[in-house]
Amino acid sequence: MRNRPLCSVCLLWIFLIAGIVWFGGEKAEAYFSPSDLETCVEDREEVLVSGTVWKKEFTENRQTYYLTNVSIHIHGRSLRESKIILYRKTNSKKQTENEIFCGNKVKVTGKLRYFDRARNPGNFDQRAYYRRQKIHASVWIDKVLKNRGKQEQWRERIWRLREHWKEMLIRQLGKEKGGVLTAMLLGDRSAMDPEIKELYQVNGIAHILAISGLHLSFLGTGFYQFLRKKSGSYPLGCAGGILALSLYVLLVGKSVSVMRAFIMFLFRVGADAAGRKYDSPTALAVAAACVLIGQPLYLKDAGFWMSFGAVLAMLLILPVFVELPFQNVWAGLSTQILLLPIILMAYFEISLLSLALNLLVIPLLTILLMMAVLASFLWLVFWQESVLLLKGCGWILAIYEKSCDLALMFPGARVTTGKPDLWQCMLYYLIVGGVLLWIKKRKKTDDMKEDKIGKTVVKDCRKNPDRQKKLRGNVIRVGRKKAGRAERKSDRKSRWAAVLGTGIVTATAVLTIPQNLFSGVQVTMLDVGQGDCIFIRTPDRRAYLIDGGSSDVKNAGKYRIEPYLKSQGIHKLDAVFVTHGDEDHIGAIEEMLKRRKMGVRIVRLIFPPQSVWDEKLFRLAETGQGCGAKICIIEKEKQLLEKSGKEIFRIVCLGPDTGQKMEPGNEASMVLAMEYQKRRFLFTGDVEGAGEETLTQELKEHYQNVQWDFLKAAHHGSKNSTKETFLESVYPKYTLVSSGRNNRYGHPHKETLKRLEKYGSRLYGTASSGAVTIRVNGRKAWLTQTLGACYY
Repeated sequence: MRNRPLCSVCLLWIFLIAGIVWFGGEKAEAYFSPSDLETCVEDREEVLVSGTVWKKEFTENRQTYYLTNVSIHIHGRSLRESKIILYRKTNSKKQTENEIFCGNKVKVTGKLRYFDRARNPGNFDQRAYYRRQKIHASVWIDKVLKNRGKQEQWRERIWRLREHWKEMLIRQLGKEKGGVLTAMLLGDRSAMDPEIKELYQVNGIAHILAISGLHLSFLGTGFYQFLRKKSGSYPLGCAGGILALSLYVLLVGKSVSVMRAFIMFLFRVGADAAGRKYDSPTALAVAAACVLIGQPLYLKDAGFWMSFGAVLAMLLILPVFVELPFQNVWAGLSTQILLLPIILMAYFEISLLSLALNLLVIPLLTILLMMAVLASFLWLVFWQESVLLLKGCGWILAIYEKSCDLALMFPGARVTTGKPDLWQCMLYYLIVGGVLLWIKKRKKTDDMKEDKIGKTVVKDCRKNPDRQKKLRGNVIRVGRKKAGRAERKSDRKSRWAAVLGTGIVTATAVLTIPQNLFSGVQVTMLDVGQGDCIFIRTPDRRAYLIDGGSSDVKNAGKYRIEPYLKSQGIHKLDAVFVTHGDEDHIGAIEEMLKRRKMGVRIVRLIFPPQSVWDEKLFRLAETGQGCGAKICIIEKEKQLLEKSGKEIFRIVCLGPDTGQKMEPGNEASMVLAMEYQKRRFLFTGDVEGAGEETLTQELKEHYQNVQWDFLKAAHHGSKNSTKETFLESVYPKYTLVSSGRNNRYGHPHKETLKRLEKYGSRLYGTASSGAVTIRVNGRKAWLTQTLGACYY
């Protein structure tokens, strides 16, 4: 680094910021992203917002406006914010009457909404995502009071150009393929089919959807080289390339990958113009420092690490394989080696076929971008030729989709490892870095030895040039030395490959350690909003689910349950217990059954006796059979048992009692008791009325001397369940309540809370705590909450 002072200074800055951000916790985030708004205004309060529109996005259902220089007026106070988001439902009449342009100063009223934190481990943290963009809240517009000021013509024209380009692509290629090409060219994923987006992601080719160095180098370098050759002038070529790239950056937005590629491009053309050598490490370090100066919290963004990590892999790891054939393969492998911990921390799984898919995708991507950009430029002049080029783009995108579908058909194509901890990632990089340094050192030493041998042979040949016999002998010696050198070089390559392979396998094994360390029982009550979902992991590493559904969270299976399961290293559920047929208990199960190809597979569904089924349970059973799940029935007093030495894990069905006449639904809800290491759990579903009375009688007769440690309150803490007679027979130490925040039912009801307090039970709920996890190992039990120590 002695010859790279600028690179050294930037690296020092990056390490300093990284230390503050990673080890400063919430205080660091508050320091880098201060906001008086969050301390002065409650969620869902009516506010008056004024600011300047700098960006807008339209979808089928809503209009989105980004404001800068924001003032928020409430309670006689005026609070300043750097940015805020406004949402308005799409209404053609209102849009025509009061159209908002980029640059307009607007004043609106509406309800302020804060972004959600991740309420379950592994879930998307909306609050952290928008904090990195310096946005702390959003407002749904009720009324536009003022819309004045001159519109910024250049911003508005860029937005209209972007929208026309997007509409043209979708009109010619259809919504599915047009949405994919829009994401590739414009960085706009709003029109992209969510299933296609997920298909690319699980197969490890989602990076082609981001505006990256390939896109910018294709456009900027293309203009630069074209103008330089035609004019013969480096300055003119540089100016043209920079201008073209700057316009494209304004069009697609200043994302991390775009800014990284743009800054590195400036270094490249600047070096050419100045007649100096382009230094990739310095350009990369300066780009990272510039991005972090704008927002240090990008250090917690996976996109930042993937963008810079892909280039870093080419600089640090690829040179190890430089003497080997098939450089495209080794380039892809180098990227996978460096980005593996980042991919697992972001997505919790990796595709084993992603390297092979990228060998197909990357070469075709260059052709795809060339055809798409050329078709876009020719659209107004040579319409027919443009349509043909876009059809060619559609064929390439069809190849991508078919290849991804085919890859998922291979067994073990996706490996779900769970989310590694920070210390594991650091240990991984230490192992890989140590191996690479060893190979580099050995390579340098061996090259010095070979050079020394070669110099000795040449010197020996030159001693007696007049003696033909001696010369012939030296020539033979030279040939033997060369043959021996080639043989030793081959042996060295094999040895290096063995050492590198062993190091990577060892480092990769380190990333999967945490999911296998804990050998006891884990029970997690997931936050699915107004609904129920309980995850159980047994001592034998089996994974069970009790219910799964929500009445106020859309796609709870995809966005709440599956990310959590994958973060725990779960790729299949051995069984799902279905307590009854309410939508807030089975909606996500049905969703997960249909998503088995890209989500978490369900092996079997366990239902209560068929006599208490309603129409929804019959429909769910039919869906399960169609999706390959086994349908099982559990009756009262039947149990699931696991034995490991003296340890016994048991789940017993306590209801419904088919001998009693019960209506399908809450009364006939399945009730399960779980026991492990003298710790007892009672899962009551939504049982109430006659069902709870029968359960109470059962507990008094057969479980009179049992101490229940954990109770899952029935029916989300409704006052119609968990009655005093029931609590007298249970006396739970801890009670868990699954309910949605500010739900319209008012769960949990105050009457239930008072009854539980009377019987000395400590209450934890998803509405305030997020997911609640209980771990039991030996005689010890731990209870943790996703959102900290919050309870009623």
